[in-house]
Formats: sequence, C-alpha cells, structure tokens
Amino acid sequence: MNVKDKLQTMLKKADELINDSPEEALKLYTNAKELASTKKDILSLASITKGICHYYFLKEDFERSDTIFTEAIDILLKDSDKETAWRWHNWYAYKYMKYGNLEKALEYFEISLKINKELNNQQQIAGLLGNIAYLYIKTGKFTEAKDLLKESVTIQEYIEDFIGLTRSYNQLAELYYRTADTKRALELYFRAAEYLEKDVSEDKKENITLSAVISNNIANIYKKLDDLPNALIHYKKSLKAKELLKAETRIPITLCNIAIIYKNMKEYDTSLEYYHRALELCRKLNLRTQESKVYLNLGTLYFAMNNPEKALKYYQKAEEIKRTVNDPYALTKVLINISNIHISKGEFDIAEKYLEEASDLSQKFDFPDEERDIYRNYVQINDGLNDAAGSNLYRKKLIEINEKLFERDYAEDLAEMKTKYDTDLKEKEAEIYRLKTIDLENKNKEINKQKLALEKTLEDLRRSEINYSFAAKELKRTIGTTIVGESVQIKKIINLISKVAETTKTTVLITGESGTGKELIARAIHDFSTRKEGNFCAVNVSSIPESLFESEFFGYKKNAFTGADKDKPGWFEIADKGTLFLDEIGTLPHNLQIKLLRVLEEKKVVRIGSNKEIDVDVRIVSATNSKLLKMVEDDSFRSDLYHRLSAFVINLPPLRERISDIPLLLEHFVKLFCKQMNRQITTVERKAEALLLSYDFPGNIRELKNLIERAIIMSNSSTLKSEHFSIPQLNSETDCNEKIIPLEKLEKQMLIKALKATGFHQAKAAKLLEIQPKAIERRMIKYGIKKV
Repeated sequence: MNVKDKLQTMLKKADELINDSPEEALKLYTNAKELASTKKDILSLASITKGICHYYFLKEDFERSDTIFTEAIDILLKDSDKETAWRWHNWYAYKYMKYGNLEKALEYFEISLKINKELNNQQQIAGLLGNIAYLYIKTGKFTEAKDLLKESVTIQEYIEDFIGLTRSYNQLAELYYRTADTKRALELYFRAAEYLEKDVSEDKKENITLSAVISNNIANIYKKLDDLPNALIHYKKSLKAKELLKAETRIPITLCNIAIIYKNMKEYDTSLEYYHRALELCRKLNLRTQESKVYLNLGTLYFAMNNPEKALKYYQKAEEIKRTVNDPYALTKVLINISNIHISKGEFDIAEKYLEEASDLSQKFDFPDEERDIYRNYVQINDGLNDAAGSNLYRKKLIEINEKLFERDYAEDLAEMKTKYDTDLKEKEAEIYRLKTIDLENKNKEINKQKLALEKTLEDLRRSEINYSFAAKELKRTIGTTIVGESVQIKKIINLISKVAETTKTTVLITGESGTGKELIARAIHDFSTRKEGNFCAVNVSSIPESLFESEFFGYKKNAFTGADKDKPGWFEIADKGTLFLDEIGTLPHNLQIKLLRVLEEKKVVRIGSNKEIDVDVRIVSATNSKLLKMVEDDSFRSDLYHRLSAFVINLPPLRERISDIPLLLEHFVKLFCKQMNRQITTVERKAEALLLSYDFPGNIRELKNLIERAIIMSNSSTLKSEHFSIPQLNSETDCNEKIIPLEKLEKQMLIKALKATGFHQAKAAKLLEIQPKAIERRMIKYGIKKV
C-alpha cells in the first residue's frame, strides 16, 4: 500500500470513529497528520486538520476548534481549492447551529457566501442567503431576513431553481407568520407549494418531505383561523406525504392533529379512530413521550364526551409515563386535568392532593399558565366546600396571576406587532422618501411663484364669495387633487374646504356613506392650508388593535418593553405641524376615547416608557360613515370627544343625490383609465350614460369608478356602449335569446383583454379581474397565452 492510500484509509477510519470513539479517532488523525506533513500531501493534511477540529468541537473546546479549523482552511487554500473551502465553512456553520450558537453559525455562513460570490455559484449564493435569513428569523431580525429572502428569490427565479424557491417562500411565510400576518403567510405557503409542483428533479424524497412540511404549516394556520375543514384537508395531505416517506416517528403527531380537528368538529368517533392509530404506532416504535401525549388527548376527548371514568383512566396512563420520562411541564398539565375529573365528581380532597403537587412543580419550574389553571381549580374546590374565605384567597391569587400573564402576553404581542409595523414602516418610509425627493426637485423651481399666487387666492377667499369654477381651478392647481362635479352640493363642499383650510387648528368631522371620497376631502383641506408643508398622516382607527393604541399614537422609548430596541414616535409626533386624518373614528373603543380626548385638550403626548411630555401641533380631521350623534345618545361614543372633533362638519352627499355630476365623473374616469391602460375611448354611447344616471350606486363614487374601469377593459372599440357596463339591475334582465358563449372561451377572452390593457402586467391584470396573480399565471399556461 502506497503512502497516499494509507493516509486515505487512516482518515476514513478516523472519520468513522469520531462520534463514538473520539479519543481513538484523535490518535489516528495525529499519526496521519505527521505522515502527511512528511510527504507534503496538502489535500490530505487539510482534511486531517479538519478532523482534529471536529474532535475539539465535540469536546466543546470551541476556541481551540476555531483555531484548528482556520489552519485547515489555510492549508486548503494553498492549493487554491475554494470549492472545498466554502463547503467546509458550511459544514462548520451547521455544527454551530446544532449547538445553538447562532452568532458563530452566521459568521461561517457569511464566509461561505463570500467565497461563493467570488466563484459566482448562483445556486449556492441563493441557498446561503436563505440560511442566513433563517438565522435572522430565529433572532427576530425580520426586516433583514425579508431583504435576504427577496434577494434569494430573485436569483432562484432567474436560474429556475424551483426547489430553492419552495424553501425561500416557505421561510418567507414563516417570517410573516411570526409577525402575525397570517393572511400573507398563507398566501406564501401556497406559493411555495406551487413551485414544488413545478420541480422536475429526480429527488422525489426531498419533494415529498417539503410537501409534508408545507401542508402541515398551512394546516396550522387554518387551525389558528378556526377554519377546521381546510385544516383537516392539509393535515391529511401532510399525513399522506409522511406515509409515502415511511417517516413513522413523525406520523403520530399528525394523526393527533387530525384527531383534534375532528374533536373540535364534535365528530368524536372519528377522532377516537385517529387517536388509536397514533397510540398503536407509538407503542410499536416505543415513542414513550408521544404515547403520553396521545393518552392526555384521549383523556381530554372523553372528558368532552362526558365520560369522566375513561378520561381519568387515560390521564393516569399519561401520568405514569410522564413520571418515568421526567417531563415536569407535561406532568403538571396531567395533574391539573386529573384534578378536574375529581372536582367534577365532588372528590375535593383527592383533587386538592393533585393540585398541591402541580402547584409545587409550576412554582419550581415557573409555569405561569399552568399556575393560573391550578388556582382556578382551587376556587372551584372552595366553592364546592362553601369555604368563602378560602375561595376569596384563591380568587385574589388568580387575579394576580392573570394580571402577570396579561402583562407578559401584552409585551409579547406588542413586540410581535411592532416588528411587523417596523418592517412595513421601513418600506413605506423608503417609498415616501423617494417620491418626496422627486416631487421636491420639481416643486422647488415653482415654489416662489406658487406661494405668491396662493397667498393672493387665500386673501380673495377671505374677503369675498368666489364662484365655483374659480375655486375648483385653484384647488386643482394648488393641491394636485381633483374634486369633480358641478352640482350645488359639490359647490358647497368646495366652499367649505376653502373656508376651513384658512384655519390651522379647527377640527373637522367628515361624514358620509362609504365610497363618497372622505379621505380626498381631508387631503384637500390639508393641501390647501398653511400646514401643507407638514405631513398628512391617514390612520384607519379600526385597523389598530386596542392593545397597541398608545404605542401607535403616542410612541415609545427604547427598552420600554421587550423588543423595543429603539425610540419610535407615534402618529401625533409624525403629524406635528401637519394634519392627522382619523378614518372610521366611530370604531374607537369607549375606553380609548378618553385617551384621545386628553391629547386633543392638552396638545401633549407622553411616550410609553417616558415621563417627558412632548408638545404637538396637529390639526385633527376625522371621518365616519356611522351616525355619531346616535352613538352619543346610546353612550357608545363620548359626547365631549364628539364636540371636540366636530368643530366644523362636512357632510358628503351620496352619489344618488348628485346625479348631475355623473356625466362629469364619467368623463374624468374614462380619461384617467385610458391614460393608465393606453386606450383610446373617444365617445360614450348616450344609452350607456342614461343607464348610469338611472342607477342608485349604493357603493357611490367608488362603485362608479369600478364600473367604468371594467367597461373600458370590456370595450374593443373607441366607443363605450351600454353592454360594456356590468350594472346589477341589467344582470336580471338578460335576453334569453342572446347567443350563449362557452364559459372557457369567455374566460380566455377576458384574460387576454385584461393582459393587453395592462401591457401583460400579471399583477395589474389580476387586480382588474379581481382574482389572485397566481390564478393569472395558471390560466395563461392553460390557454397557451404568451406575452406579446
């Protein structure tokens, strides 16, 4: 045997022994290293040094391991073997991940990424970006993770790496799920599943594994949303994939998930079938921990079925295993459940013994949620014994625990929502900054001329009544918005805007039905006032959770709570010297109305975590489609807050009360959409205009706008005709003798029109047709439609 073969044999043997007999492996590595040094075999020497590094890593002597790993890489790079170097860095990063040292794992993944960029390995670059993003997600750096995953997706789409895209979208979905955006997470999980279906590689095992993971994740979201039928579909899909993989150890947990869904749907017999399948598999594979979980769930199921005797039997089996495997958390839950059975039977002495042990465990290991359940059971016991003094004592303790848990949950929810808010805000701020920069470059050239003209216009408005056409022209020229119409009502609205815009502090309440353009009026008031240089901040009150009201509106200081890693101003500070538009003000909970009132009266805010008052100078414009005065009478809206917000009221009439404006609005929206879609519509048929004038428009201007947009898409000439408008009242009067077009043909025609109208921009076409973008992609493939 020559020296090279001898070295390879020693190295292979050492690699086989490293995990089970590390000391013997080290002896072989040491002897092999001496031989390789003598013969100057660089590649073998590098591999041997890497093996020694592995030895010290297993011994958790990380400092020495790092030094030896660096030595191995230095030896390797003498032979310019960068391909092996990046793979070794990957190997080392995964080692640190396994030990939970994410900081070190990140360091070595980044080195591997740097080497791959030098080698221009696009597929590996995309994969490493995903690995680094995974570490960022684990450490709560969601914004950074999102940016990396988007970069990874861009590369994978270019090289058509469908498995890579599957992983990336799966990670993006997890990111959105962690930031409480379950709707977006669900969309991305389905996107991951679509890319998995496109993969044609031969590694079907990996495909099935990913399918099992994604289906399980989708099912978890549906379960959280209480959509039990869809949760059941995807849990079963995950189960089928695991059965194909023969991944028996992972099957019981999925069987239990399916059983839980059937239990919640009150299909108890089917639930029992799945629990017993899980139990049989646990016993076969000796999965004691999972077996105890099945017993616990079976007990809960029988308790729900009003069979406490069987429930107790399974709880006791779970208890027996939990004591054997030393799982204090699960044992605590089991003891609480057993106490529930004895309480239901009136056996309070026995129940109390189980609760005493559960209480000792919860306090020793700090299980606050379980401690709350324990004291709730104590209250039931004392109520059953008619022990008022004891019951009050435990109620007091229960209240203290609930308050503690509320503070913890509030801080966690706040941190989670803050992360999502910061991520979205960062994107919005970047876009706003870009738009403002462009806008300022154009406006600065004309600012002096406009300033003089605007001052003269405002002076004229103060001194005399002006005609509508002049006011409309000035509004359009100076504020860049379009208020279309010549009706008496609109003339009055224009006049009201011009008058209230002269003031700087007067609060304005805009009322009117949904779709009448309340935010447009609010922006006009801001843009036509001296506050126009300040921010116009529009906030939908109904979209802000009650628990986040203070942090959103008043801001917070760094370290005010878990996750508050920097100071953040609230909406009042952001809108300082400008206008704060509060949309849907009628939805503000009663207990928060006093907080808003206090700021309006004192004109000061205090950030969470601070005692310093901050002066704010903000004009408040509110809007509602609710009858606030009726809410004041019902005591669901504070009268003092109503009067504070409604110093100046503008009521927007519904479109059915200003039908004379419909022709002008029709002309305006036709021009707008023709410009957007690059279409040439020169005339509107009189019959079409008459149909619009005869319709009530319950959705107001928003509905009219949508009807016109769809009509332009449907039109294939320079004239808009009545048949192009999908007016509800026409749909019930369809001519039965009209030629019927096959549904698929009609669908294809509409798809082609929407794509042509948007320059084959799939997202915009999807918006026009009111379907998901992925549905556009599927139908283009189905009908063989290609971009022209």
